[in-house]
Amino acid sequence: MCGIAGIWGTADAATLERLLNRLAHRGPDGRGIHRVDGVGVIGSNRLAIMDPAGGAQPLYSEDRTIAAVVNGEIYNAPQLRDQLAATHRMATGSDCETVVHLFEDCDHAAFGLLDGMFAAAVVRGSRLVLARDPLGIKPLYYAWNGRLGAGLRLRFASEMHALADAPDPITAMPPGGLFDSERGPGSFSPGGAALPMPEPLADDPDEIARRLAEAVRKAVRSHLMSDVPVGVFVSGGLDSSIVAAVAREHLPQLHTFSVGCDGSEDLEKARVLAQILGTDHHEYVFSVDEVAAELPRIAHHLESYDRYLVTNAIPNWFCARLAARHIKVALCGEGSDELFAGYTYYQKYQDPAILNRELHRTTADLHQTNLQRVDRMTMAHGVECRVPFFSRDVVNLALAIPTQWKLRDGPGGARFGKWILRRAFDGLLPDEFIWGGKRNFDEGSAITTVLDAAVAKAAETAGVSLKRHRRKYEYRQLKRPAEALFHYFMTQEFGGQSPVLDGVARWSRDCIREPHEPLPPPAPPRRRGWRAWFRR
Repeated sequence: MCGIAGIWGTADAATLERLLNRLAHRGPDGRGIHRVDGVGVIGSNRLAIMDPAGGAQPLYSEDRTIAAVVNGEIYNAPQLRDQLAATHRMATGSDCETVVHLFEDCDHAAFGLLDGMFAAAVVRGSRLVLARDPLGIKPLYYAWNGRLGAGLRLRFASEMHALADAPDPITAMPPGGLFDSERGPGSFSPGGAALPMPEPLADDPDEIARRLAEAVRKAVRSHLMSDVPVGVFVSGGLDSSIVAAVAREHLPQLHTFSVGCDGSEDLEKARVLAQILGTDHHEYVFSVDEVAAELPRIAHHLESYDRYLVTNAIPNWFCARLAARHIKVALCGEGSDELFAGYTYYQKYQDPAILNRELHRTTADLHQTNLQRVDRMTMAHGVECRVPFFSRDVVNLALAIPTQWKLRDGPGGARFGKWILRRAFDGLLPDEFIWGGKRNFDEGSAITTVLDAAVAKAAETAGVSLKRHRRKYEYRQLKRPAEALFHYFMTQEFGGQSPVLDGVARWSRDCIREPHEPLPPPAPPRRRGWRAWFRR
């Protein structure tokens, strides 16, 4: 795991150092650079997880004609290494070395053979190829002048702010996307679609539950691959509890982490879970004053002002900060709600086909919402967070499960989201964890009870009127004070017209509607004329 960056079109080592310095938090364990004279330079800040002593990047082919820097984890690396051993000599124990040798053999097709989360830059001679995993778990951005060949000018980095002074527009690499310095943007995913839409399974629920349990267990086991200590972020909810329980079956020692306001539901349920599993449990209680003090740093690293991301990023920030004192690798339950209809609003859907489309839409959007939040908040503290529910096999199976087995009546007649996931792990833990209800992360951690006060305090400290700021940037549609505050912090850092702000992703409010649903009311007209200008 690391932060990667590079420049192509000129071997400007000084600018690369500046990019890498802005990404230093992602990789505190070392820096490596590969230079092609007169052509380009790539580099990496390393977070040492696999082969800490010998797995430094860049990684090279045997004849050193291919170099790569990779941010991520390749979970099928053990199987790939066995296959590659017949024709290649592995120089390190790094899982990411498989990327180099696969590219040597298969070119672009190599990326489709990887089961994992990754953003990679591979150099072969004067050619640069960038690629991002099919689900967009790991981030990758580039600024390109739109030309190829001798006129190409390109910069890339793991985070947007590293490219803030790039001379060209910033583009987020799409999931399953790639950029070839000889061919331009493209995709290595079949048909260009990173997220498949498989035909629904015809199996009975017992068989589906069995297959799902097997897939999730396999995913958690593969995500424990590490040469450094591993932990799990737990909230006492279904998803993180399953991940922790399965992980504990394979690890003699497991660290678990939970945060919240004093007396919050997450803290209480996580304590009980830790006692049941016998984990080394750590918790942190945050206050209004502490949240207010941390908001500027959270805004810098989040690279978003979307209110949903902001609210959930705060407990994520404190959990990652706590975990960094004990581990470098953490697992979490992210992605399950979108795959298995866990959010309350999914229950409004009556048409299974429309619900299925909405689940597919929100899952496909995760790379620019919750997955971005998880990556930024953990990597800000030098912690790699892994998402077992987003392993290739689990996602492919989940998308094929009919919605009638995701949203269904459970014990006692209550309607449950994630019904098939609960069925798959029924008996793993007491019913309160498998069949009990739990509020969302922001509510369970009680951040919603302190957020407004923390935002007001931080705004007062910064000397900004959020109402005035919302009027000034009316076109950004800053719906809540927290959005206005985070947007203000970003404008202070980058300027109001920065390409970084233009690249901010936000939750789509345009949910897929049932045929009988009325259209939403039109947005109020924007104020115009001299009075609107004067009020700014």
